[in-house]
Amino acid sequence: MLYFTYLTNIVKVLHEYGNGSQLLQDLLAMEQSRERFTLEGVYDAATTLGFGAENVLHVDYDEDIPDEFVENAWKDCIKRSWRDNDHGAETHRLANDAFRILADHRNSVRLRTLWDSGKNIYMNPEKAYDTLEVPKDVEDYMLITVYNMRVRIVSAFFVELFVSFSILARGNTSTIRENERSYALYRRSEG
Repeated sequence: MLYFTYLTNIVKVLHEYGNGSQLLQDLLAMEQSRERFTLEGVYDAATTLGFGAENVLHVDYDEDIPDEFVENAWKDCIKRSWRDNDHGAETHRLANDAFRILADHRNSVRLRTLWDSGKNIYMNPEKAYDTLEVPKDVEDYMLITVYNMRVRIVSAFFVELFVSFSILARGNTSTIRENERSYALYRRSEG
């Protein structure tokens, strides 16, 4: 982190004085693509998640804060993004980036694992209602009923696709037949 902080500062200073080196800028871009971050990036990440005496959590960030608290700050920031109609997607992305930076800075395997499992989930309540094709004011029992129906439809469609594939595979190449056998073994192992 200190290496990247120093590199970033050198590139900024050289750029301010008109001596910006393309080679150094390329190196900086390459290091950024490796998800490197500066010390300032750590502070910005903490602020994004709501840390700071004057921020949402009213708690300053430091390394003594438990991982669970950082995790909950991330989840809370994601929930806040759901209520932001104008900048919700950007807030969601920034929250994920901030959480990754803090997880890496803390060298927390637990937080990094949580980030890895949640980084590509861009679902929000609006999208969830649209996906299930239900109105926002749906009753809980009806939501569960619709969900179960959708799962059955998808499962039935998957079976229909496989049967279609099986029919076509009977007269085609050995590769298709091998895939068919692999799927049959998979289905048996599944249950």
